[in-house]
Amino acid sequence: MSVSNSSNILPVVSVIVPTYKGTEFLREAIDSILAQTYPAVEAIIINDGSPDNTAEVLAEYGTKIVAITQQNAGTAAARNRGLTSVTGQYVAFLDHDDLWHPEKLEKQMAVFTNRPDAGMVICGRQFFDHYTHQITSQHPAEPELDVHTLLSMQAIALQSVIIKKSVLDEIGSFDQSVSGADDWELTIRIAAKYPVLGVPECLVDIRGHEGQQSINSDYMYNRIVVVLDRYKDLHPGCEQCRKARTAAYQFLNEMYYQQMLGQAKTAATNRKLGPAIALLLKGLRRHPQALARVPLRALQRTGIVKKVERGAPHA
Repeated sequence: MSVSNSSNILPVVSVIVPTYKGTEFLREAIDSILAQTYPAVEAIIINDGSPDNTAEVLAEYGTKIVAITQQNAGTAAARNRGLTSVTGQYVAFLDHDDLWHPEKLEKQMAVFTNRPDAGMVICGRQFFDHYTHQITSQHPAEPELDVHTLLSMQAIALQSVIIKKSVLDEIGSFDQSVSGADDWELTIRIAAKYPVLGVPECLVDIRGHEGQQSINSDYMYNRIVVVLDRYKDLHPGCEQCRKARTAAYQFLNEMYYQQMLGQAKTAATNRKLGPAIALLLKGLRRHPQALARVPLRALQRTGIVKKVERGAPHA
């Protein structure tokens, strides 16, 4: 039995962890679930067809967890598979490379006790560098968020949420057609119908390491655009919706440009000037405002802007 519940009064929180090629981090993630001060926890780990020794790692935990194996189908499908197996009245999610602070669930469940109308409770999150173990940024949660905040891509991490199972039963599971942005899309659906409350403290540690999926992927970018277009008429004629979508596109394009710029710098350092220029132009096409911030000499070195001879007459 995977549920640790010393009191029949407490509602169970079922935690879903999809994993694929994550054995380097998986034990730490599972251990952070089992170390929660909230005692009514069910840990459900979905092995998404991982070709490594994930099955052996999960076997180490015996009945402390529920281990499910499926053919590789992606994170959204793995989370949906987990949802079919939960026994708890509340559902939380953790990625295999991230960690929870011990009091995360306890502090969030206290909010549900005080506000039974809430559909979802989030907490703050912080990012850390896997290689240096240093905290790179912190993002406390707001006490309450509305759907416009989520639509504007002032993102919340799925690792930080607890959702009522009854809410998921009503609005549905993860949309696999926008896999990669499916977690964000789900939170928009929830916020459109239910209050979303927050515990300000940063109780989730999100690991930064190589190989993570991000906005630099054209696939990811396009999935985010699909979600934004889907909710363009969330509240017809709503000025807040319009501003939120505008802010979201600005943020999306800025992030895409920053990723392309980083890759271009790496390519240039490796003396691959052709690919460096292509990557820079790719980012600038989506975020041309960045041209105002690119030093002229950097553009001249790439050949995008011809060098102006010193002392040449002005036109």
